[in-house]
Amino acid sequence: MVDTVAQTMWIYRLSSRGSKQKRLELLAARRWKYDRFLEQYNTTEPKPQQVKEILEEFGKLEEQNQHDSIINILEIIGPNSAYLDD
Repeated sequence: MVDTVAQTMWIYRLSSRGSKQKRLELLAARRWKYDRFLEQYNTTEPKPQQVKEILEEFGKLEEQNQHDSIINILEIIGPNSAYLDD
């Protein structure tokens, strides 16, 4: 059930087993009024913070690869190379 005015919802389970009084069971009730203000919310992995950390790690690796490439170029041409006199 959903009440859009009160911004609430209820979840029921309807069962064909048991006595008539136990066939309808309330599983959860929630007010979602403030949920729309959430920026990062996840119930399973990867969580938003994990994704951020992974991407940051890739960025660091990319920066390290660029740094290593510059060092390799300097090793190839040497510190006394004519290319560095410009």
